[in-house]
Amino acid sequence: MINKLGSLSIIIVLMLIVFSVGECKERIVYQYDLTEQGVSSQGGEGSLIANKGEKCKIKAVYYGEIGKGEYFFVFDNKVLFSGEYNEFVFSEGYIGDKYNEYILKSKEILDVNQKDTYDTFNELKEQIPINILKEFCG
Repeated sequence: MINKLGSLSIIIVLMLIVFSVGECKERIVYQYDLTEQGVSSQGGEGSLIANKGEKCKIKAVYYGEIGKGEYFFVFDNKVLFSGEYNEFVFSEGYIGDKYNEYILKSKEILDVNQKDTYDTFNELKEQIPINILKEFCG
């Protein structure tokens, strides 16, 4: 009897863990097109990634003929906490190969106190409707 209760308890605990992890998972709550900005020859896209009550993230991807660049910012309604820029190139060197993979060429931690970093962040943030920012980022 004790073994059955112990097994049942373990199953219940595991189910609670699985369900609570599912609730905490971040998700894309808003996506937008960056092609109109003219920053990239092949277009781009931005995403707001959030979980209510937590810090928000903006991910922006700009595509080019030989790879892509990605900005990643972590923030809340008052503070920009961190920024990162990653540059990727195609493994074969050009866009034509359908089996191409991206290879990380460089990774840069951005100084959030620099005007250029803050300007880039604000340009990306301004693309997101205010009501969405308020709902998910405070």
